[in-house]
Amino acid sequence: MTVRRVLITGGSGFVGLSLTEALLSAGVEVVSFDRKPALPTALDEFSRLPGRIEIVEGDIRDAERLLAAAQDTDAVIHGSAVTPNDANEASSVDLTLAVNVGGTVNAIRAAARTRLRRMVFLGSASVYGAHAGTTETLDEVRTAPSPRSVYAISKYAAERLAERLASHKRISLRCVRLGSVFGPWEHSSGVRNTLSAILQATATALFGGQPCVLPRRGRRDWIYSRDVANAVTKVLNAEGSISGPVNIGLGYEWTVLDWCDRLARSFPAFEYRLAEPGEEATVDFHGGSDRPPLAIERLRGEIGFEPRYGLDAAFADYMGWIAPHSNFLKGQGYG
Repeated sequence: MTVRRVLITGGSGFVGLSLTEALLSAGVEVVSFDRKPALPTALDEFSRLPGRIEIVEGDIRDAERLLAAAQDTDAVIHGSAVTPNDANEASSVDLTLAVNVGGTVNAIRAAARTRLRRMVFLGSASVYGAHAGTTETLDEVRTAPSPRSVYAISKYAAERLAERLASHKRISLRCVRLGSVFGPWEHSSGVRNTLSAILQATATALFGGQPCVLPRRGRRDWIYSRDVANAVTKVLNAEGSISGPVNIGLGYEWTVLDWCDRLARSFPAFEYRLAEPGEEATVDFHGGSDRPPLAIERLRGEIGFEPRYGLDAAFADYMGWIAPHSNFLKGQGYG
């Protein structure tokens, strides 16, 4: 199957923009569906890429609006989601379930009612939940999901619903579980309450104002957004069926402290350290413990994708991207 025109739900979000850029660069047409307007800076840059983009403003809870956007597309990448943090998850339960679970049902139904027969569901490694803080590698088959947060529970429910409904509708569904993503186009979209620790530290180095105080070293298999976009594109275009979820991670760990070491070399005035006992950190790690790395044997073996952006490659690329985009970050409340 040749994918020529793709609907991306949540197209104005961080991962949605990364996917849009990758697909347009490959000459694919993109229909970007999102409740929020697309970022002008991104649209200006995307207009110079080979592919063509169509912007459709709409709410994923509006089934008919979504159905109209899905017309004449070959596939959908479903990424619309609400990501509350611990502080507001209790007050956001209804919205989180309506968007993350109900929106997934709407996406499956839209696919079934059009000629669209291929769908990628953007899931989350947060579904492994209770395994955070252990040392085992999180494997799609051997590690039983144990979601804890409202967000993680909603994403796991949506993943299982998508699998069940897609089998009824004869839709070729590919589910991926994204790890800890950072990189170009990360921004505050209004539905993602805590931005990556990498962006928080980088913004502190760029704009100053206070030392960067980390609650801990922040060891994770941080995955660069360009790798995520390229991996999802590979999953989208893979021939044959893909059974069960596929982890998308880097394959090895590094720390936020490692990132700060490199920031300090590029920005001599940048100050950073680990928090003293009882001291309040200035960087939010979105949780009290670090999860172990994702197993990516399926990503490598079945999908044929190898992440390119380790710590140093990601740092070099991100610094190159940020240099002409400092105003973009200022527009997100930094600086």
